[in-house]
This record gives sequence, structure tokens and C-alpha cells, in this order.
Amino acid sequence: MKPTLKTSLLKLALVGILFYASYTLSNYYAASLAYVPEIAFAWERGIPFWEWTILPYWSLNLMYAAAFFLCRNSREQNRYVARLVSAQIIATTCFMLFPLHFGWPKPPTDGLWGVMFDSLVAFDLPYNQSPSLHITLSIIVGSFYWTRFPKIRLPILLWQSLIALSVLTTYQHHFIDVPTGALLGWLVLWAVPQHGASPFKRRSLSVAQPDSQTGRLKTSEANFAKTDEASFCEAKTSPATRSREIKITMLYLAGAVLSALPSFLGGVWLWMLWVSVSLSVVAFAYLTGNAAVFQKQADGSLSAAATILLLPYLAGVRLNMAYWLRGKAKTAQVRDGVWIGSVSGISDDLPAVLDVCAEYPHPRYRGAYRTLPLLDMVAPSENDLVQAALLLEALRRQHGKVLTCCALGYGRSAAVVLTWLLVYGGCRDLAQATAELKQTRPQMVLPPETAKAVEAAAGRLKNF
Repeated sequence: MKPTLKTSLLKLALVGILFYASYTLSNYYAASLAYVPEIAFAWERGIPFWEWTILPYWSLNLMYAAAFFLCRNSREQNRYVARLVSAQIIATTCFMLFPLHFGWPKPPTDGLWGVMFDSLVAFDLPYNQSPSLHITLSIIVGSFYWTRFPKIRLPILLWQSLIALSVLTTYQHHFIDVPTGALLGWLVLWAVPQHGASPFKRRSLSVAQPDSQTGRLKTSEANFAKTDEASFCEAKTSPATRSREIKITMLYLAGAVLSALPSFLGGVWLWMLWVSVSLSVVAFAYLTGNAAVFQKQADGSLSAAATILLLPYLAGVRLNMAYWLRGKAKTAQVRDGVWIGSVSGISDDLPAVLDVCAEYPHPRYRGAYRTLPLLDMVAPSENDLVQAALLLEALRRQHGKVLTCCALGYGRSAAVVLTWLLVYGGCRDLAQATAELKQTRPQMVLPPETAKAVEAAAGRLKNF
């Protein structure tokens, strides 16, 4: 239901009070200090002062407020408010802990631009620099308009880019404030996504089975009556799997720390912090055992925020895939209608795809597509394998041919196909299923913990 005018006005007023109170407090706190540092690169002296860019700079305030009244429903409005409040609290905390200032004098201005600059100076002291809250809000507000008005995305992108440029050309911020502000903006969009669950919330179990007549998936609570909460948690957090997740977490955290060290050299090495942030996000995924951290969407793409934050990691994943798949087939046929392979092997000649790769998006694809994101290098849970095998069988019945894929087609997809072979493929035991799969995918790996999950999932499915 669309929020009422009264509700929208109240929320705008409350968020506005928080904004001005916290922003003013941090400004005056920095002004009271005996020394506040300034971080600027020598080349920034060449940035021109364009007085007219105060117009796009100020326009963000109007767009910020108008969005409250453009929300289509309360859920959209509440997410918008949550993003604004989160950004405000984090940015203000940074301003208080690491105060910076902008010490360059602004050239004199007159006319309309002069009035707009004077009104800005009356409110804004030359502090509250990094991260640039203006940049953060331009990303959050711009994301709202990008989603709300898909037919005018190009003008929105151009105007938001001009707003971002204006923080430099109005002499409000140094360059270091821009990428740090962008980082905060994308982190907020990632933490409070427009669609789907927050990465701080684990994916809930939604088990389905194919209808015996149509082959289509249907939810069946009765058939999963034995799957109580205790057994569900046990299947997801076995000691061996949890130990493996912690080890991988530590490896990625070590990589994040090592990646951050070159940034102390300054200059272009500061961009290594992007790599560090990217690896830290991956470490968080394994620490929480939550594939939703990668925010893979129903169409197989990653969310824009996850893509930006993980871009260095995604480049590494792509190189790793190319290395391990060099000279090898990207896909292979296991049975008539059942194929296994890499997400990079998806093509339009396949009528259906089951994608269990959490960390990498699939190429453009026009066929029937289903995704059940699973973390790499750890054993899938029993429940995930149950659902994946059901999805595989349903897709096979509906479309005749289906590719089950992960990053390489060696691990997660192999576990799913093995489960299917035990339940629907007529294999008498895991040894027979493994031998058959290795004939077409000799590089497949089956760690002991994964083998246990496969056998447990197959046992449950056979009891339906």
C-alpha cells in the first residue's frame, strides 16, 4: 500500500532531524579541535572551480526529500529510510573518529550561484570530509530513482554523475573523500538490498518437490514433516563443515590484510584497499556460512552493490576458472538429459540450467534458469542437496535437458548430480554413482563431508 502523505512527511521530518543534528554536531566537534588534518593530492590543484555546479550539488537535497513521496509502497519507503539512516550514522561516526577539513579558499561568486554558495556556507563548515556524505547519498538516492524510473535511467545516471563531480568543482571535498564516500554508499546498498534478504540474514529453507503428474515444483510441508529445526541446523552446521568455513575465512582475512598493506605507500596504491574490502566481504560470507552475501539474483546476475564491492575478487574468480578449465570441456553429458559443467559453459542451446554457483554471475541466457547459490570449497548441506536434486529432476522432466553448473563443474554441481543419480538415476550406492560421474567429469572432487551430505540427502529423498 502506498504510504500516506502524513506518514511520508513524518518520516522525512524524523530523518531530516537526524541528518541536520548529527551533521552539525560532527561539524562543530571538528571545529573545536586544535588541529584537524587535510588530505589532498598535488594534482588536485588543477581541478577547476565551476560555480554553476553548485546547482547539481544542491539538487541532491531536493531529490533526497522527493523520494519519500515517490515510493510505491511502505516496504520500499522503509528500505529507503533504512539506507539513509545507516549511511548517516556510519558517516557521522567516521567524521567524529577521523576528522578532516578542506582548507582551500573558494573564489568569489555572485548572482544566483553566489546566493547558493552563501546558503551552503551558513550551514556547512569545511569539515565532515571523508567519507563524502554527498557522494554516499548520491549513490543511495540515485539507486532509488534508477529503480523507480527505469525509462529515464540515462538522464538519471548523467545527473548523478554531475552531482558526484560537483563535490570537487565546488571545492567542497578533496578526491580522497569521493571513493570513500562511494564505498560507504555501495556498502549500504549491499547491506540493505532493494530485493531479497540482507546479507546479514541467512537464506531460509524452501524445499519443493516435483508433482508426479506435471513434473512442476510444488511446496510440500507434509513430506518434510521430519525436517524439524534441529535437524535443519545440524545439516547446515556440521563440525567438519564449520571448521572448513572458519579456515577459509581466515585465509581471506589474511588476504585482505596483505592487500591493504601497500596502501600505506599512498598514491595509486590506495586502490589496493578495494581489493582488501572485496576479500573482506568474501571472508564474511564464509564466516557466516551465508551464500546470500554474494547476492545472486533470480536471473543469475549479482546485485549492483555486490558487483562493485566484489569486482577485484570476481576478476580473480574469472582468472581461476580460465586456468583450471584450460584445454578441458566446460560441460559434459552424464546421462540423457543431464549435463554437468561450469557456469561459463552456459549457452542458449541448453533448454534449462540449474546454477549452484554463488560467487559468479552467469552469461546472458534465454532458457529456463534456476539458481540455488552454494558456497564454494565447503560441503553443501543436506537440505540444499535435497532441494537441488528436486530442482534438477523437475527441470529435466519439463525441458528434457538440463545443465547443472558451478564455477568449474567439479565440486558443488558434482554433489548435486551424484544425489540425483542415487535417487533418480538408478545407482545402487555412492560408489557406483561416483564411478559413473568420473567417466564424464574425471576432475570432480568428493570430500568425505560432501559424500556424507550426498548420502543423507539421497536417503531423505528416497523416503518421500
